[in-house]
Amino acid sequence: PPEITKMSEKFREELEKTETGSVALLFKDPSSSLTVKIVGWKGKISVRAYVPRNDRLHYLRLIGADISSFEINKFKERKQREQEREAAKEADANKLNDKGDIQPEK
Repeated sequence: PPEITKMSEKFREELEKTETGSVALLFKDPSSSLTVKIVGWKGKISVRAYVPRNDRLHYLRLIGADISSFEINKFKERKQREQEREAAKEADANKLNDKGDIQPEK
């Protein structure tokens, strides 16, 4: 969970007034009418928003957070997994051929 010391000064001041436990987090965008309400937990040194896994990127986009570390090219990832599987199959086939158990197809 994110440490409170890494939060903005204004947010840290708000958190200091709050006891440890369940909290309601309210984000208001000053440049629009956007308001995001999230339930969270404040620990002794950290605070965490409870957001469903499938909604996390959506919420981060809403508040203008940097999400580049979460974005994945699904097609590139799938192709890489397929290449790794093929390489593993070839390695297994080569091991068997080296032992002389199976002859390569011609």
